[in-house]
Amino acid sequence: MLIPTEVLQVERDLIIAKWPEYRFLTPLTATWLFFEAYKARYKQPGLVLAPGEWRTGEHVGEKIDWSQNNAHLTQLWIARQNADATGLPYGEYMRFAFGFAQARTRKEMPQPNQLAPSQKATVAWEAKFRQHWTLGAKYAAFGGLGALPEYWHQNDRKLPAQIRFRQELIEFDQAHEAKTPVLMENWSLKRHILTDADFAHLPSEIVQAARARAVGDPSRFDGVPFAASRLSPEELLQSCFGVAGSAAGAASVCADCVMRKACDITNERVRKTVLDLTGTEDPIRAKKRDRAAERQRRCRAAKAAAKAVVPKHAVPP
Repeated sequence: MLIPTEVLQVERDLIIAKWPEYRFLTPLTATWLFFEAYKARYKQPGLVLAPGEWRTGEHVGEKIDWSQNNAHLTQLWIARQNADATGLPYGEYMRFAFGFAQARTRKEMPQPNQLAPSQKATVAWEAKFRQHWTLGAKYAAFGGLGALPEYWHQNDRKLPAQIRFRQELIEFDQAHEAKTPVLMENWSLKRHILTDADFAHLPSEIVQAARARAVGDPSRFDGVPFAASRLSPEELLQSCFGVAGSAAGAASVCADCVMRKACDITNERVRKTVLDLTGTEDPIRAKKRDRAAERQRRCRAAKAAAKAVVPKHAVPP
C-alpha cells in the first residue's frame, strides 16, 4: 500500500544483482539503508559541486513520508532499485554517483531520482562505472563483508541469492588464481561458504596447497572460524519473498527457486489481505484512477456551468 505494484515487481530481478548483504533484507529495510547512505554522503563536510556551491543537507529528505504512498518515497524506492542493479554497496554507490555529478560540475546536489544517469549521460556513466567498479574493487569490497550466515553451508537451501554469491566468489578465483589461498581462508575456513568442491576447476594439488598455506600462515588465518548458528526459515527469506506482484513462474529467477511455491502462496495471501482491507487488489492504482475520474468530473461540471451562464447582453431590459 506504500509502493505501486509495477515498482514492486522489479524486486524479483534484483535479488541476484544487489550487494550480497542486501539479498535477505526486506525492500523497505534496504530502502531505509539506502536513504541513510544518501544523507551521509549529502552531508559530507566540504563536498562541493560547482565552484562556490555547498549544501549542509540539514533538511534533506524531509518531504519523504514513510507511512503513506507519496511521490518522494516512490522516487527514493526506485533510486534504491537502480543502485541494487549495479551490485554496489550503498555507500560505494553514493561515492560514485556524487563523484560523477561533481565531475560534471552540477550546480546542485543530486536528489535521489537524479542518482542514476540521464539518457544523455548514460554512455559517460557506464564508461566511468567500468573504471570505478573493477573486479579488483569488487573483490576488495567483498573482503570487508561480515560472517554472512545466510550463505553458510549449514543454512544453504539452494536459493538464487545463495547460488549467485558462490558463483561470484568462484569467478574471482577463476580470474585470479593467485588469490585461491585468500578465498580458502575467508570463504571456506572462516565462513564455511565454499568447499574444496567449489574449486574443482583447479588441480587438486593446487587446492590442497592453498588450504595448507591458509591454515599454516598465522599472519593470515588464526584458525578460529566465524561463529554462526543454523538460521530459521523466516531468517532465510529472500528480499523478493512475498512482495506483492513479485512472484512470476516464467521469470528466470523464480523458475528454479525452491521457495517458488511458498512465495506464490504468500503472494496470494497478500493479495487477499489487501483486497479485504481496501476493496481492491491495487489500492494505489485505484486511488489514482479515482482521482483522475474526480478531476474529469469537476472539469465537465465547470464546462457545463460555463455554458449555463446567460450573457449580460441577452438579458431583457
